[in-house]
Amino acid sequence: MEQGDAIEYFLNNPREIGYVDCEGDTHLHLAARAGDSEVVEFLINNGVDVNAVNSFGDTPILMVTPGDDRMRKVVDLLIREGANVTHKNRRGINALILFRKKFMPRSKKWFGREVCRGLRCLDISDIEMATLLREAKWPIRCALWTRKPSVTDLMIKMGEDVNATDQEGLSALLEAAAIRDCAQVALLIKRGANIHQKTVRWGNALSIAVMSGIKGTSSIKIMSMLMDRGLNPNEIIPHTEYDAESPFQLALLYGNQRTVEFLVESGGNLRYVDSKGRTALHLVACNQDIEVMNILQRSNTVTNWDVRSFDGLNAFHFAAWSGNTKVAKILQSNGTKIDGKTNMGVTPLMYALMSYTSHNFWPADRRPAIKKNLILMIQFLLYNGARVDEETMQGQTPLSFAYRKMTVARILLRRLAFFEIMQIGVSEKDMYIIYSKDELRDYFNSCTAELRKMKACKVYEGLSMLRILKGTSRDFAQWTADEKIKKAFNEKITDFSIYRRMVEAKFCKSVQA
Repeated sequence: MEQGDAIEYFLNNPREIGYVDCEGDTHLHLAARAGDSEVVEFLINNGVDVNAVNSFGDTPILMVTPGDDRMRKVVDLLIREGANVTHKNRRGINALILFRKKFMPRSKKWFGREVCRGLRCLDISDIEMATLLREAKWPIRCALWTRKPSVTDLMIKMGEDVNATDQEGLSALLEAAAIRDCAQVALLIKRGANIHQKTVRWGNALSIAVMSGIKGTSSIKIMSMLMDRGLNPNEIIPHTEYDAESPFQLALLYGNQRTVEFLVESGGNLRYVDSKGRTALHLVACNQDIEVMNILQRSNTVTNWDVRSFDGLNAFHFAAWSGNTKVAKILQSNGTKIDGKTNMGVTPLMYALMSYTSHNFWPADRRPAIKKNLILMIQFLLYNGARVDEETMQGQTPLSFAYRKMTVARILLRRLAFFEIMQIGVSEKDMYIIYSKDELRDYFNSCTAELRKMKACKVYEGLSMLRILKGTSRDFAQWTADEKIKKAFNEKITDFSIYRRMVEAKFCKSVQA
């Protein structure tokens, strides 16, 4: 039975809500096992006991089986409504033991947070809580989610290894840094936690503190504690999860103003060049916090704004990939080449298009905002002279990267249609791509038809489209400043939006002789 059908059935038969079968199972037991979060919520709201016990001693929370996000919602609902995570069934298993075996390898942080929230709701002492966690063989790093240093301290005194790690090398200290718990970090260091513990994926405790401190101030205190005990922000550490070589590089890529300022004051090296030839300028170009770029500017450490990495990337490539238009404006004003090519001939425009079409690269929660920024970046690049007729060493054009996504393909098609009308020419590769998809072809043809209509309008007062296109910036500025011509366009052309964008984008700038 579907969720909606089940709820409708209960509404039509309210007596069935409290039904208990011969084995003591309520509908809440069955809904929890099926992962039907809406039915679970409906039954709880209608008075079904969240801690009802069947003939096997199982409560609804013990019926949950490993699965997708539906199961997470069910567990969250049950714990929020007071499910007893310490209750044991006839086999001696409670929720702590059950979920350690089934869920913890899949989602340590989420599981620890939810179950420890359930523990905090129980009227038990810290020593009872520590005993329960130890009985269930919970590692200290997961018990940190109780947010009670006293419980952590008791578990250590009971014999738990303070430096125990999981398969990825994550220890209690690294976990405490991740959840920004200053008290727990101080306690673990006091109890002998290895300050130099590191993972291949996330780096050391300082790296994790940098990443967890994008929001909030707690991580500043944690970073201070860690550096006071010998951690170096410039230490070369592998970070397979992030494209950085040191904690300070992580801060330049992702950190906020406070984090970067603190690390610079603590010895962060802004002149460092990494193994890929990237400088601080390359990394800061990716950072969405414009204040980090301002910190770099004030430091006067950038001597060449068009500096290239070993692959030939300049800072514009990094800004284009992240859709960072605010930084792009600073780069442009300081002379970074907007059409700089990598060793493989890839331009910043192509990087922005690749980033937009790489929908699986960005985290799902950040994807909409990043894609919106990337569209603004693509428009910014085109408005400031990025060429749509460039080719990589493999013969790829910007349209080669964009044609699968009509949102960005339309932006390029408008430019290419302009080239077609002005007889500048569109490459055979681009024409092949355009005519390979009906949607691309139809939009391109509609643009060219409208442009022919525009060309036929006698509103230029002696300035032909060709002169506008190939003329100087001064000619362009004089032409667009003429209010009479603008008014004539608006009156004589029914749909001026396409042309307005083209004119305001300064097409002449990208195809000057």
